[in-house]
Amino acid sequence: MPDMDMFPELLNPLLATLRAAGVKLGDDWDASQTEIKGYEDGIGAGPIGLAFNGVYRPDADAAIRDANAVPVTFTNNAAVGEKAVADYLEGEARAHAGFRFDDTPDRGI
Repeated sequence: MPDMDMFPELLNPLLATLRAAGVKLGDDWDASQTEIKGYEDGIGAGPIGLAFNGVYRPDADAAIRDANAVPVTFTNNAAVGEKAVADYLEGEARAHAGFRFDDTPDRGI
């Protein structure tokens, strides 16, 4: 099996950026939803509004459902990456625990 190395010092800032992007995207999307809802409220309930909503609403609902998942995907992927880094560092610590890293000579004990 080939060696696997992770570089947490490089990965951690990338994961933080991914998490921050997910949070910002979620905040911006929430703000956009309020604005979109305001426009949708103006469609009306007359014959033209009803006809428009009959075509618009199913596609709008699907787009909203899909868009709602994007920020969560960013933050979930960041969390998985952070867990992977923590697991890697824990494994490295356990692997190194049995080795002596000081200058004290081994006296065969």
